[in-house]
Amino acid sequence: MKSEPPTHFLSMRIVNPALNSNLQTHFYDKAIPYKNGSARNHLIPSSKFHITLFVFRISNSDDEEIALQCFDRCRNLINTHFQEPPILSFKGFRTFGAGRVIFANVEENAELNRLRTFRSKSHTIVCLEPQHFMNLTIFYCPLDDAYDMFKAAGLIGKDERDWTVHATVAKVQGKGGVVLKDLWHEQFADIDDIHLGTCTFESVELSCMQLKGEDGYYLPLSILPFNRTVV
Repeated sequence: MKSEPPTHFLSMRIVNPALNSNLQTHFYDKAIPYKNGSARNHLIPSSKFHITLFVFRISNSDDEEIALQCFDRCRNLINTHFQEPPILSFKGFRTFGAGRVIFANVEENAELNRLRTFRSKSHTIVCLEPQHFMNLTIFYCPLDDAYDMFKAAGLIGKDERDWTVHATVAKVQGKGGVVLKDLWHEQFADIDDIHLGTCTFESVELSCMQLKGEDGYYLPLSILPFNRTVV
């Protein structure tokens, strides 16, 4: 049986005018006019530029409450792993599926490793019963990464512990995906040394995929800042 599609996700929004300007020059100025604009529908607008930590499904109000409680518990993880907001650097373009997804590559550094640890560690998950999440006064989460917390709560179906950190700039959406593969091979396959810029990330957001906020980004249900907070 095919699993139901995700509806929500945890993300880190990328906001840096200089980085966006470099993306415009090195990616969008080439991608937008490609083959008379035939790739336009597959491009991700700069207002939605982000790093996805993981996706999950909220099916009802109980799921939403559980998700918000899990997300609030991530505050402790942020305080544990980040003394200050992480700074990541972007260089060149890479792809999944030979052009089905084109993304800005994130360079390796110590802060990226901390982000990986915050997101998910490699150990076995023990599923907790939903009622354990419904009362914050009695629930103490023994799990030490964000992915495991949502997985144990039953919100993540397909296990996607393996994670390639990336910031998508284009992906196949609907019909006509061949043009995106052509775009990759003809314009970007050999470009991996362009420094696009850095971003200081201010927060992690729990957002709905189907709803858009006033600023053009996905509507957040909750936001956790990277600045250390007392809990």
